[in-house]
Amino acid sequence: MTELPATGNENSLPQAERAYRALEQMIVTMKLHPGETITEGALIERLGLGRTPVREAVQRLAWEGLLEIRPRSGIQIAALEPSDFPKILAARKGVEMLLAWGAASYASPEHDRQFRAVEARMLDAARTKNVEAFLQADKAFDVILGQAANNPYAARLAGPLQTHSRRFWFRRPRP
Repeated sequence: MTELPATGNENSLPQAERAYRALEQMIVTMKLHPGETITEGALIERLGLGRTPVREAVQRLAWEGLLEIRPRSGIQIAALEPSDFPKILAARKGVEMLLAWGAASYASPEHDRQFRAVEARMLDAARTKNVEAFLQADKAFDVILGQAANNPYAARLAGPLQTHSRRFWFRRPRP
């Protein structure tokens, strides 16, 4: 069974969201390799969650372009195409400008506290060179940004772009 990524209080999340976050993290960190085909049953076993939450997570990740459902042959992890990265960044720039403006306008003191906590997690992960912890903190930052911006439409649009960006970032060579 795979440990779920720490982006907040995971035990309070619905199982479908827990499955989504765990699968997303496995895709970003290449634990599920680009181009690999896996069965729904294998994902259920790896996550230790039921069929329905895993199926919901798979559907969501397919809609986001991270998985491709292939009837009678399994679920294929999306390939990483280097030519896609500039397109992802261009789309992300526009939507994140909107989110940043919204967060600057509407963030509550609780959001500020959450931003500071995730900043500490990021700094700690950078200091210890823990890439996976950094990616988990980055995901938490994106979630908080979406909430603080008070614009669920922009946050839903940004989410897949942020995930694709993390995936490309994880894949890049390190010094």
